[in-house]
Amino acid sequence: MAGVELVVPTGGVGAGASDKYGPHLTAFIERYLEVANAPQRKFMPKIVLVPSDEAAHFEMYGAEGVMRDHVTA
Repeated sequence: MAGVELVVPTGGVGAGASDKYGPHLTAFIERYLEVANAPQRKFMPKIVLVPSDEAAHFEMYGAEGVMRDHVTA
């Protein structure tokens, strides 16, 4: 996890698929936390699903990060 504190899945640029995969991801995370060991639970970042109608706004943060990494690398 390397210091990740928050994950905001949106479904990919333009996809807005969080409404479709959101329940499955939520169920997976709940099950993972049941079977994870203490270090895995400690380093699990907070995961917030973005509603489809707000996805484009959040995807721009990801796109900006990719562009900054490319320019500075």
